[in-house]
Order: sequence, then C-alpha cells, then structure tokens
Amino acid sequence: ANGSARMPANQNGKKNAFDFDGDGKMSETELAFNQLDTDGDGKLKDEEVKNAAIMYLKLRRNLQRAVIGLVLLSLLLAGTILAMVIALAEVTKDTTVDAASGEMKVAGGEASAMMGSAAQSQSLDKLPSLTLEELDSINELMFYAKLPGWTEHSKVCIKVAAYTKYSNTEADFF
Repeated sequence: ANGSARMPANQNGKKNAFDFDGDGKMSETELAFNQLDTDGDGKLKDEEVKNAAIMYLKLRRNLQRAVIGLVLLSLLLAGTILAMVIALAEVTKDTTVDAASGEMKVAGGEASAMMGSAAQSQSLDKLPSLTLEELDSINELMFYAKLPGWTEHSKVCIKVAAYTKYSNTEADFF
C-alpha cells in the first residue's frame, strides 16, 4: 500500500492482471497500467507502450509551454510595474507649488495639476463676500507663508468648524 486511494481490482469477481500486490484493490499505479491496456487483455503490447510514450511526451511538451507562458507573463507584468513606477517618478518631478497661490503647477508651464478632492482657491479678502452656501462648503483654509527665519514658504492648514459672517467685508472662521 502506497497510501494512495485504492479501488476494487475487478467488478465481476475476476482478478485483474495489474493488481500487482494481489490485495484485490487497485492502487493509482495499478490503475494507470490498467488504463494503458487499451484492448483489455491484461498485457501491455508494444503499440500500447508506444501510445503511452507519445501521450506522455505531448503532456510534457504542453506543460513546458505552459511554464514558458507563465514566465513570459510574469516578466511582462514586472516590466509593466517597473514602467509605471518610473513614469510616476518622472511625473512627480515635473510639478511645482506656486508659493503665492498654493496651486500645484506642471513645471515649465501654466497648467494646474489637480490632486485629491476639488478645491476652490480664494484670496482672503474675498472670503467675506462669498454667499452663505459657498461659506458652508469651506471645510479647511490653507495658507502659504514664509515664516521668520525660513528660506521657503510653508503650508499651514486650518480645519474650519464654523464661521461668523458680519458683512460682505468681514468674517471669522473657527
């Protein structure tokens, strides 16, 4: 017993010629020999062995093709991922932030680059003149300022919880 599933060696009480260990049950190996005996005479003839060899070689060739296909597919996927990483690195190098407006721009051009959710850019003196609906949509204020002792502008983001509008020229944000 080789630990494989075993089946009865015969259906009609006769001993099967390929039941090598004589236990009355067919192991996987014994079943394979039985399937090779295409005329069912209990003997493997030269033609049956030749057909088995041809079947084995076809199976092996198909398996080799499948492995080569999987290797090529893996290389293609790896190349695609590498190209995407390189393209992303190049794209991020080509953007700058306008310190005055805080807008992200494509380097060397005037086109704006969008990131994340849509945002509305307003100067601070225009905020009080916005309608109540427009003020309700503001959930954060971003400032770009040059702090004392710093050589570059810094971004300051303030989350807006509420506001008070006094007039078209004055509003407080909390």
